[in-house]
Amino acid sequence: MLDGADRHMFVAAQDRVALTAAVPTTVSTFDLTYQPGQFSGWHSHPGIVVAVVTSGTVERQTVTKRGRCVTEEFGVGESFTEVGPHVVRNAGDVPAVLSITRIYPTAATQGRIDEPAPACG
Repeated sequence: MLDGADRHMFVAAQDRVALTAAVPTTVSTFDLTYQPGQFSGWHSHPGIVVAVVTSGTVERQTVTKRGRCVTEEFGVGESFTEVGPHVVRNAGDVPAVLSITRIYPTAATQGRIDEPAPACG
């Protein structure tokens, strides 16, 4: 067990899945609703975001290291991570609800960083 300032620096591993934090880390959870037609705008976050779709469907668009845009659709029960610049939109006819878990450096001063839209955006 770690104590003091190191108690949020950890390595957890089981069944060939690992989570490592090398700096003090905060975890927060909340629900996020996108109304039909609503989108997030291009943005990024410090750390990692894990999103689970609990209602409706969303599209997530990301950019590969080679500059190619990739769009994926996620429905109820599916999950995705948000790392690097991305945009999320509800292209459906009903509200889409995401259960969000953010894992981020405690020292991060903002939760969202607006990013310019890439050429494919």
